[in-house]
Amino acid sequence: MRVTSSMYYDNLFGQSNNKLSKSLFDVNKQIASGVKIQYAGENVSAFVGTMQLDNEMTTLGQIKKSTESAYKVSNQTDAVLNEFGTS
Repeated sequence: MRVTSSMYYDNLFGQSNNKLSKSLFDVNKQIASGVKIQYAGENVSAFVGTMQLDNEMTTLGQIKKSTESAYKVSNQTDAVLNEFGTS
């Protein structure tokens, strides 16, 4: 088999073009979706950071619910104590 210059070029730069095309596709996908990563394997550190922030948001939501519940209990307690004071 005869090796031509075009075959050499295709072999040498074809793999680079495939990698470049994949990278370009990934960047376009990120721009279109507005999301930096879709799967954990794409960027592990970004995924871990996102999971930590998600955990903090969940924790803050639970704290907010507990605080609202405690506020209601304290208001009810104040109302009962005021009734004892007036009777």
